[in-house]
Amino acid sequence: MRAADLLVVLLLTVVGAVVGSQVAGHFRMPVPIDRDLWHVVSPGLDERIQDPALGRGVYIEDGALTLRQHAFHRAEILTPKDTAAVSSVRLDLTKGTLRVNFPGPTGITFATLSPDQAQNPADTTQALRRPEGAPWVLNVQGPSVVLQTTEGAIPLGDASGGGVELTALSEEVRIGSIEVLGTNGQAVLVDDFAARAEPLLHWLWGALGGLLFGLFARVATRGKATALGWVEAGLLAVPPLAVCLVAPADWLYLVERAYLVRTPAWGLARGLLFLSLAPTIGLALLRSGVLTPPRPATTADGRPFWLAAALLAAVAGWAHSGFSTPGAVISVLGLGFLLMPMRIARDAELHPLGALIVDGPAHLCVFALGWGTGLLGAIGWRLLTIVAAAGDGRLRKAPRPTTDLLFVMVLLTPVSLELSVRSSYLEEGWDLARLSGDLAPSVGWQNPAPFWTGDCGNPAAPPDRTLRILWMGGSSTGGAYQFRDQPTAFYPAQTHQRLCDRLPEDVRLVSENFGDGGRDTFTISRSLADIASRAPISLVVVYTGVNDLLTMSGTKTRAQREAIQAERDATTSTLARLSAQSRLLTGIGLFLRPLHSTDGARVPEVPLADSEVNFETISSVAASHDAQVLLLTEVIRTEGIDPLAPYTALEARTAQRLDPVHFFDLRAAVLAQGEWDDHTMLVDQNHLSRSGSARVGAALAPAVARVLGVPEPTTTDLAPIPATRFGRSIGHGSRP
Repeated sequence: MRAADLLVVLLLTVVGAVVGSQVAGHFRMPVPIDRDLWHVVSPGLDERIQDPALGRGVYIEDGALTLRQHAFHRAEILTPKDTAAVSSVRLDLTKGTLRVNFPGPTGITFATLSPDQAQNPADTTQALRRPEGAPWVLNVQGPSVVLQTTEGAIPLGDASGGGVELTALSEEVRIGSIEVLGTNGQAVLVDDFAARAEPLLHWLWGALGGLLFGLFARVATRGKATALGWVEAGLLAVPPLAVCLVAPADWLYLVERAYLVRTPAWGLARGLLFLSLAPTIGLALLRSGVLTPPRPATTADGRPFWLAAALLAAVAGWAHSGFSTPGAVISVLGLGFLLMPMRIARDAELHPLGALIVDGPAHLCVFALGWGTGLLGAIGWRLLTIVAAAGDGRLRKAPRPTTDLLFVMVLLTPVSLELSVRSSYLEEGWDLARLSGDLAPSVGWQNPAPFWTGDCGNPAAPPDRTLRILWMGGSSTGGAYQFRDQPTAFYPAQTHQRLCDRLPEDVRLVSENFGDGGRDTFTISRSLADIASRAPISLVVVYTGVNDLLTMSGTKTRAQREAIQAERDATTSTLARLSAQSRLLTGIGLFLRPLHSTDGARVPEVPLADSEVNFETISSVAASHDAQVLLLTEVIRTEGIDPLAPYTALEARTAQRLDPVHFFDLRAAVLAQGEWDDHTMLVDQNHLSRSGSARVGAALAPAVARVLGVPEPTTTDLAPIPATRFGRSIGHGSRP
């Protein structure tokens, strides 16, 4: 390598190190937050998603606790897992707008903080500044929350010694450190995220990237020290630099917008960074001469080797499809594609084995990746080899087979893209039928599987002595973040076991928990008939309210969105229906479609009128199976009771009006037990803690027993029932 080339590569290495120090974190997997310290709630989204590898917006990244909003302009809520009363919160906020909530007895007191300024909720025109060189400090003094500012201690409102919640009001919030103290002065949560930063590693990754780009770029530009060579190198650098300049929040936006639920934001960034380097790598391969096969030195026949390589790749591609019949058809057709360059090598008088070696990566792509992604890689590689061979005029003797190959490659490109998508999780993720009609669809409700199944009593009981309970509800009922991997901790299992303790010897009791994040009376009413048809049912317990009336994701209700989609389906042409079967076209449509409007007045997902219709449907299905329905009030924090009161009244009226429906004021029953504390029994606004779920189970078991006509549990033990007490039970935890 000449001295000038070495200098250029060294310069690009330094540039890469500088760029890497700023953006390398965009491409690294961040550190998950400690789930032993934090609860994470994803309001309106899928609460079962907690692994940061799935692209959600809460993790530790580049020395900061990071909260990012989703594509639908919402962010998770963080709350300490220790539910002790809070006396002080200290925050080193480095970016974004953070909302800090202090739930109180009559509402929520909150502070809106940015790195240097805060907003007084009582006077939005007043700008409050952070004391110089100090973090934000919020103290609970008596019944009030006080914010320390340069203007003095500013009272924000009543907190009454409750917990604390954090959420993002801007696209990205970064917190360098946090300290939460309890009323006894002991630390509830202390963490210095800035101490976890690894700036040197970012420099090293950047330097390595700059070095590799420099080496490829010098080969691609043939080491030209002229102005043209610098222009070529600059143009090659534009795509990777453009990818590096995309903010992490934008990667998350793309992931969420396209429903790439198993692709992390940084995984998408890495993939596109590699693609952005493809022009540089491809041009370097072309100009290095390694893609040009030698002239034949012998007259040896290379056809047997071509055929063997193509057959091996085709059979491997068939194996990737599970030796399916469609896979066999594709493999037979693909075998012809793999053999096409053999004729080009013959007519162009290329060395047969040399040409096979150059074409080998195309066969390897199919062999390793199958007929989806592998075929796409084979097409890209062959395009490079054709350009390389055409550059020195060798293909002049084989114009017809070269044209045929190019034509087939053009035809196969969209096919390979479609097969690539269908060979991944996007086979289901980009199924238009699953995506239609919902802003953030709660996947799986159309064909639900039980989150947990419990079975006790006499396994030989006849059908008329077998009781089957269906537990229906949202994330408070099952599948949620608080203890999703321990399904017996949820209140349905706790209720079930208390019933089992008093069950007559000749009776069998089966409980199936169909609770999951985002479920409401809309999804329950549309899936209950299918669930009830699987086996005889005795009772349907419905625990809803918050997801119906208090969840507002857009300007249209779920029923309205369903009607809009039904109208679209009725007016869609046959060609459009066929196009809708393409996962590729669906994915392109996800990127191009306008997002649901976030402007205008938001409405409940299921308003009262729709809930009433859904209750009637649930009642009708239950009655057709000779089953009863038990409607429950949701147990929520005190400040949520009044907003939910109309829904509670609707449940009571429905029970009076419809024969198979019963109503039970669960919150009143829980409070009657005494010693209930919202901040101990609930981990947030409406999700039950382990103790809260046990208390609900103890209060609910007698009411369920009365409806079923079995002995009522009389235990006064309100502690959680351990998993070892459960007999025949199946805990699914998280679903696939």
